[in-house]
Amino acid sequence: MLCIIASINLEFFYIIIKVGFNMNRKTFEQKSMGIGDVLDYTIEVFRSNFKSLSMLVLILYLPWTLLYSLIVGRFTGEQISYLTDYFMSAISGEDILLNSNYPYANPLSGIIVQLMSLLQYGYKITIELVFNVAVVKISYDYIKKGRKAEYSFKEIIKLIKSSFRYLPRMMGNAVLFVLIFYAAYIVAVIIIAIVIVTLSVTVIGSIASTGSMMENTIMTVIILVIIGVVVLLALFILIAYVMSRFILGAHTIVIEERSVADSLKRSFELTKGNKLHVLMACLFGVILFMVLGSLFSTLSYLTVAINEKLFVFLYTASQVASAFLIPLIMVFLTVLYVSVRIKKEGLDLEFKVNKLLEQQSLEQQSKVNFNVQDESKPYVEFSSINGETDDV
Repeated sequence: MLCIIASINLEFFYIIIKVGFNMNRKTFEQKSMGIGDVLDYTIEVFRSNFKSLSMLVLILYLPWTLLYSLIVGRFTGEQISYLTDYFMSAISGEDILLNSNYPYANPLSGIIVQLMSLLQYGYKITIELVFNVAVVKISYDYIKKGRKAEYSFKEIIKLIKSSFRYLPRMMGNAVLFVLIFYAAYIVAVIIIAIVIVTLSVTVIGSIASTGSMMENTIMTVIILVIIGVVVLLALFILIAYVMSRFILGAHTIVIEERSVADSLKRSFELTKGNKLHVLMACLFGVILFMVLGSLFSTLSYLTVAINEKLFVFLYTASQVASAFLIPLIMVFLTVLYVSVRIKKEGLDLEFKVNKLLEQQSLEQQSKVNFNVQDESKPYVEFSSINGETDDV
């Protein structure tokens, strides 16, 4: 049943992408790309390497996701069910919570959920980073060579083991990224708060001097709502802009072997002159992948009022299905990284040179093998018609 729901989720995602973008390309064209091209090539890379990426998910991502979803879904469903009954009781006027047979929420459920959330952070700062490294390696290898590599199970295990050597630097990059995020958030909130207070005082003061009390109140509420929406939108864009400047740091660690400090500097350098391109691509990618990824998870919450066990099952199934879409995020960022480097540094020329050198090497090797085989042929004498022998 879980597999069926997972396949439905993946098929649903693929149909939406296929409607929006041209999916007829068979090979990755190494050229300067727009947002549509980045998303288009992301789906191509994902589809071409789905088997290898799925093995990574099954080994590194799915076991924890399944355990986390079952436990958190069980206790979250219990808490939501209790809150739903509480509000329904308040609305109906019938205090069903006083019923001696009412199954009260487990007092330890909140502690268990918080503990699982803490373990989730631990997983994200360790194993998930190794998972991200492996996804980047598979994606970049496909883009660089223009063809997929068939990974066996043993090769996937070998890839995972080699990915662990990047873990210290990936952890350092993740910590710095989070610190930058919260620093940008705090600064933005302070600036926005000052702007809101200043505008509110100015607007309210000007409105209070004219019109009736009712009109003043209505106008004040409308203007404050507009200001609030604009300010929140500006806050979101500002934070997204700051984050987009450092979003490629992990890729510079994996692909360019950069240090933690150099990775952030390198990301800032790569996105310079490509700020709008990277920002818009990230915003669109987040909206597309995160919304679709959490669509079934969100819908599962609607079943809490119907049946708590049904909610646990659907919540877990949706998380399992979404797990197979998780590699899309790193594949998307890898394609974006390549796109930026093609535009800024001509990375496509490097790819072409490497392919030519590889082709020449294969041709030379083929000639060597042919000469070795030719020299290994036995010496044979053939008798001619006049009795003389010909050497071959």
